Amino acid sequence: MITRRRFLTISAVSAVMTGRAMAETWSGVALGADASITLDGRGASEALWELPAFIDRIEDTFSLFRASELQRLNNAGEAEVSDWLAEALHLSSDIHAITGGAFDPTVQPLWQAIADGGDLNATKALIGWDRVSLSGNHVRLGNDQSLTLNGIAQGFAADLVKAWLAERGFTDALVNMGEYAALGGLYRIGLDTLGAATIRGTSLAISRPTAMTIGGRTHILHPQGKAPLWSAIAVEADSAAIADGLSTGLVFMEKPQIAALVAKMPTLHRIWVENEAGLSVVT
Repeated sequence: MITRRRFLTISAVSAVMTGRAMAETWSGVALGADASITLDGRGASEALWELPAFIDRIEDTFSLFRASELQRLNNAGEAEVSDWLAEALHLSSDIHAITGGAFDPTVQPLWQAIADGGDLNATKALIGWDRVSLSGNHVRLGNDQSLTLNGIAQGFAADLVKAWLAERGFTDALVNMGEYAALGGLYRIGLDTLGAATIRGTSLAISRPTAMTIGGRTHILHPQGKAPLWSAIAVEADSAAIADGLSTGLVFMEKPQIAALVAKMPTLHRIWVENEAGLSVVT
């Protein structure tokens, strides 16, 4: 499974911390993406020392690169899952509905078939979030289905790390787990061709469908095989998981649909979209 890449740059990240100590930074890899935490405040060194163990727990839940809880669910087809995985799956269900089905974690078999040169027509019969049953922490997949949460897990992880730091009393942090979550701020984040964003306490996710291909196809797959409408899209929202999931699904949606979504979701702040005609911002 190839990880969905964000291609967010941190070339213009800065924090407004006048009169405070220099922030400390941890960097590494999480869920297949470059990750970093910029943290300011008393006890920052100790927290960053403990952070990798917490990130390891996240990997053990969501990773498709190790024997994770998600992998065990895919293999078994039915399980009583942890609170983290249950929450991510219920949120995935919400985003599936919000995007009219464009966001669909059941595309994992299609990914695998494209990567392995398998039978795509046979695989398409396995796709469909409506075949997934969720009841509290109990999950049952349709026959031969498997899930990928690569379209939401990095944002969900950023939210988890942000909450973990807040519980320890920190008020200034920029979490980058492939998607960004700010605790306090201001933080200015470069978005490549989309320009830059300054965030305070919110989150940011970006998708570039053509930045990576698999089997000649864009790395973001629509469950019915539709082509992306946008070459790049970035979403600022209160939650990094929501920003992440929407940045995946909205690449298939027309601008009026995106504008209507922003108008009815107060937790959404800005959406940047770009195609061959140029860049625009939906607020």
